[in-house]
Amino acid sequence: MNIVEFTDRFISMEEKYDLFSLKVDGVYWWDIVRHDVFHLIYKTISDIPVAPGRRIAIDLGGRLRRIVGSIVLNVRVFYGGGGALFFRCARNMRDNSYVDIISDSLIDLCRNDSFVIDTYPYRYHIPSAIFKYADCKYTDATLGNIREIIKNKLGVDMDLREYISSRVATYKRERNYYLYLIKKISPKCVVVVQNGIQKSLFAAAQELGVPSIELQHGLINYIHPAYSYSRKINYEHIRYFPDYLLTISDFWLKDCFYPVKNIVNVGCDSLYCVPQRITDRSCLVATANVYDGVLRPMLKKISGFLKDWKFIYKLHPNQYHEFSDVVEDLKPFRNVSVIANQKSIRDCLGEVSTVVAIQSTSVYESLQAGKLVVILKEYDYNAHQDVFLNSNVRLVNDAAEMMETLGNLIPGNLKESTTIFFDKFKRQVVVDLFERLGLKTS
Repeated sequence: MNIVEFTDRFISMEEKYDLFSLKVDGVYWWDIVRHDVFHLIYKTISDIPVAPGRRIAIDLGGRLRRIVGSIVLNVRVFYGGGGALFFRCARNMRDNSYVDIISDSLIDLCRNDSFVIDTYPYRYHIPSAIFKYADCKYTDATLGNIREIIKNKLGVDMDLREYISSRVATYKRERNYYLYLIKKISPKCVVVVQNGIQKSLFAAAQELGVPSIELQHGLINYIHPAYSYSRKINYEHIRYFPDYLLTISDFWLKDCFYPVKNIVNVGCDSLYCVPQRITDRSCLVATANVYDGVLRPMLKKISGFLKDWKFIYKLHPNQYHEFSDVVEDLKPFRNVSVIANQKSIRDCLGEVSTVVAIQSTSVYESLQAGKLVVILKEYDYNAHQDVFLNSNVRLVNDAAEMMETLGNLIPGNLKESTTIFFDKFKRQVVVDLFERLGLKTS
């Protein structure tokens, strides 16, 4: 079952069994867990590998940094805040500094009226990011017989009681902490780049009457369970959505429904680009930890045959800690270079004519930048069904077809695309919104 078919059946299940009405301990729990349950089930029935865990030394070091970060944050909170409370996610490098390519432009507009919490590479601002625990155990009957529902509709027999119990417990603990944090800082609004699924933050903000703003951080489409909901269900009783979603163009919500009342296109200068015509035989391979097991062996195969091509193997942020190992593994392949956070996808696109991917937001960046995109038909590649008919997209089944496709390409020979995936940053739109919320802008 491909990812699109699975999404169809998953949403149909929600409609038939009224899952959003299920409640435990005063919590409408389905919306809290549906993103994780969606991926857990799909990975079980598909061949998508589970992402490898990080080495224990890194985990222990990360835990210590989280504890220190939490102490520093609580000292800052003691002195209060106000303005806009930003949860920043700085995953990219620019001029040797970490930047959040989505939220930094907004932070700059109200820098003197804001309280900023960094959430990358370590989320230290909530207790459950430091210590993992659960304090409730729900029965199948308490959970509305979800096991039977999933078995009947999706054909998978899974005992999810402990899984759901853990996530509901985490939600409750995080919500209580966010209530404390927001009360102490007293912000005029909360702004977050979705680093994880922040249902607890949105719930706390709504309970305290503080407007919440989510910033689009990447791909939004029908198969993304954080943003794809049925139009047939009433969500008025669900308090886990932001008040505003700020998108990076009007393209992203054309084929899916996200039940947020205020959706505003504000663009993003860091993602906006104009086409660059490059005629070199040069290729960017955009990977991630779950795709590395396919893309890296394929790159080894094709780079030896396509000696006149130059390849850049661009790691996803969730692979940065593997950089040295990947470099060592690909060292024998002279026409391959490995990039982690030394350059952004946008910087790399300025050096290549072609992009290879399975599933990545970089597919859309590449098309807007005037590149030919070759999608390898593995795992959840169907996520990109919205561009399969684009004249600058090719789909291939395996390494042999990849070699044939690249070998026969005339780099730079593309048809002009009129679809805008990323708009320029609409500064005045954001200023007007912030000022309506009572913020001081500059």
